[in-house]
Amino acid sequence: MKQFEILAKYDASVNNSLLPLSRFLGLLYLGFAAAHIALLPPEFATVMSGLAAASAVVLLSFGVIKRRSGWSDRWAHPAGYLILLIALANVLIHVYLMQDELQSTYVALLIVGSGYLLLRTPWFALAVLTTFVAWAGVSVATGLTETLVHFSFVNLGASTLALIINTVRRNMIAHIERLLALERTRVEELTSVVAKLETSEHMFREVVDSMMDAILVFDVDGRIRIFNAAATRLFGYASEELNGMSVSKILPENLWSARNRLPNELSTTTSEAEFTRLETGLTRKNGGTFHAAVALSSVRIGQDKIRVALVSDMTDKKAALDAVLKAKEASERANRAKSEFLANMSHELRTPLNAIIGYSDMLTEEVNDMTPEDIRTDVERIRHAGKHLLRLINDILDIAKVESGKEELWIRTFSVEQMAEEVVNTIRPLAERAHNVLYVGVGPGVTVMTSDERKIRQCLLNLLSNAAKFTENGQISLSISQQVRGGEPHYAFSVTDTGRGLDEDDLERIFEPFVQADQSSTKRVEGTGLGLALTQRYSHMLGGELTVTSVPGSGSTFELVLPVQLAEVENKTEMSLSGGRV
Repeated sequence: MKQFEILAKYDASVNNSLLPLSRFLGLLYLGFAAAHIALLPPEFATVMSGLAAASAVVLLSFGVIKRRSGWSDRWAHPAGYLILLIALANVLIHVYLMQDELQSTYVALLIVGSGYLLLRTPWFALAVLTTFVAWAGVSVATGLTETLVHFSFVNLGASTLALIINTVRRNMIAHIERLLALERTRVEELTSVVAKLETSEHMFREVVDSMMDAILVFDVDGRIRIFNAAATRLFGYASEELNGMSVSKILPENLWSARNRLPNELSTTTSEAEFTRLETGLTRKNGGTFHAAVALSSVRIGQDKIRVALVSDMTDKKAALDAVLKAKEASERANRAKSEFLANMSHELRTPLNAIIGYSDMLTEEVNDMTPEDIRTDVERIRHAGKHLLRLINDILDIAKVESGKEELWIRTFSVEQMAEEVVNTIRPLAERAHNVLYVGVGPGVTVMTSDERKIRQCLLNLLSNAAKFTENGQISLSISQQVRGGEPHYAFSVTDTGRGLDEDDLERIFEPFVQADQSSTKRVEGTGLGLALTQRYSHMLGGELTVTSVPGSGSTFELVLPVQLAEVENKTEMSLSGGRV
């Protein structure tokens, strides 16, 4: 049963309970009004009896309002909550005025009652919260005593009991509704069966003949006994020819033999079937062939065993599927061609950019002896723009190179600590520019590793520069430690920052290409959005993984775990690429 149907049943159940509940409480509060006048001191009798009488009038008027307005079930929970508030007001005002701590017992009863009455979770939670808040207010106003503290724990226990009662009632209603729905389904099925049994043989034949798929019914000897019009059209035989024909002329011998090998012992009291479905080539009367889907079943009805074949012409569908597969292959070839093209253009694109930067450097050196500072500024801007453009193109070309499968691994043994120090020294100016403190820590046992040093260095540069860009006046650390995964030694490179952190939405797309975590920061933080994409891709190529944990406003930790000894693995670049925020 769907969730909204269950909620509707909750509303209906509460609505059915409101009228008897309001009448009972209304009569009860009329009795309370009389008892307050007779038993309470005069200074309190007027207030308490008046409150009880007003509550009784409101509760007894519920029935009149409900009959006249004819409110729907959706108002049931608000009305139930209002009844709870009326009862709660009487109890708490009594406690406040009379300092009668024993009245707190009724608060526990109200909590338990809300668990029974209010079935929707938000309304039940609101009722319990309201009761506790009101109780806390009265406790503060009257001063906490040992008895009041005791009843606070009683109310907590009552809340637990109310939750259990609420859960049991909800489950009982849901279970009953499921049973009723199942019973209705069974009744509908039985009605449908009766209706089908009452259908005439002529109507049945018309329905069968209207089907597009061929139906063949044959006995254990393989003689066709029943067939429809689609069978004559599909195979090209006349009705007289099909009637009594051996099914082996239509179904392949291997298929027919496979069906004969099925177990013969089936139920002798009910109709039970064994099904098999396959696609094969079949032959028409004129010798033409076609691709067909054949569904076969073996059924015993009483003492007789029959076999049914449902044959569908799959020629057009197979042709369409072949066309889709060809289009998919063409698309994949085009995509590979695109990636290969970008990878092959690396030299042609980088050479002119390097020339621009080289000439800018020469101009900068010659301008050193000249006076106009504005010329130096313009030349520096040209040089900076050229380098920035080269970085962007390098990132894009690296992505294309990885995607095209042309990225290679250069495996050698190197010192991890020395590489880490060099990476940190490279990134330190960028970190200090934003007034960050950069730390590096190498754990015990971390010495050398055999892997692609260039790619690991690039991964660490990406992670550290990423942290430096998104952290200001904070701390950035690179720690390296040993781990064992799958029985093999690994090194864990953890880059932690105290920057802005990432929320859940950013974490879901952090490794997508061309994506930066904070769109508002994109305008002032340079980057292509490819750094983490390449880092994750390289981690897969190097037999490891890259993970991230983050707390918004507190910072992030990226952990790159790589095997200490990288084995020779072919086709490292066939894994899929995902992106990042750099």
